[in-house]
Amino acid sequence: MFQPGLKNVTAVQTKLSNIDGDQGRLSYRGKEVQQLVEGYSFEEVAYFLLYEEFPDPITKEEFESKLKDYRSLPDYMERILLELPIDMEIMDVLRTLISSHHIKHDVEIEESALRLIAVIPTIISYQYRRMNHLPFLKPDKSLNHVENFIYMLNEETNHIHAKILETYLILTMEHGLNASTFAARVTISTESDLVSAITSAIGTMKGPLHGGAPSGVIELLEEIETKDNICEIIHKKLRNKERIMGFGHRVYKTIDPRAEALNINPMLFTAIFSSSRIVGWCAHAIEQMSNNTIFRPNAMYIGK
Repeated sequence: MFQPGLKNVTAVQTKLSNIDGDQGRLSYRGKEVQQLVEGYSFEEVAYFLLYEEFPDPITKEEFESKLKDYRSLPDYMERILLELPIDMEIMDVLRTLISSHHIKHDVEIEESALRLIAVIPTIISYQYRRMNHLPFLKPDKSLNHVENFIYMLNEETNHIHAKILETYLILTMEHGLNASTFAARVTISTESDLVSAITSAIGTMKGPLHGGAPSGVIELLEEIETKDNICEIIHKKLRNKERIMGFGHRVYKTIDPRAEALNINPMLFTAIFSSSRIVGWCAHAIEQMSNNTIFRPNAMYIGK
């Protein structure tokens, strides 16, 4: 059987997410995403995807502490960054810096995942500020993951902006076997390392048919009207299990209404998307390695 692009071909079994496109519903490990948005933090949902359970208070504190410890960019990675062209696109910088991240092979895959999840916002913010001729802002351990990301980008943060961004990051953490997730699973299926798998995913994400065309929908923007309405409208749609158009999907070609509420520069859209989806990439890599079979589809020869 030949299916271009493997469309509608089931290639893996997963416990990570279930997508009901007809009903506009998304769940992570059996939990409806609106429950996760309303009841849990970025860190708690990330832990849930990586470890199959929610952390107890002590484990949660340890997990958050590790994420804070791993935010800082190693000196050698900062030197690499400074050698790259100042106008290099953020996704290209992200791909290059992540590929250079030295994580020893004896480090467990879950621990490697934490290091990569933690450092991505730092890379993004450093290159963004560099492109705008602004000094780097070092990570602030007094702030949580989302608050620190906003601070490192803008030199300020507030509760409303942090909640909007956290909602977005949770909603886009995981979405089945999309192109970048498939790339990560293919790479890790060769028993390569997680850094290589995430580098593959980032390279795939930047393509304009996937994450490279940040999305938005005019009807949703018209309904929102102003940034003051975005929280109320998005949460109302989640509670009513309505389909929220434009959230990280490839078919929309204009601006992203979540980022427009936050007044985020369009050059950051795909990078911020990647900073959440890396949790799903890592969770899929872990799942792949738990019962691994290398991907090796056939090719149909049509030459003479």
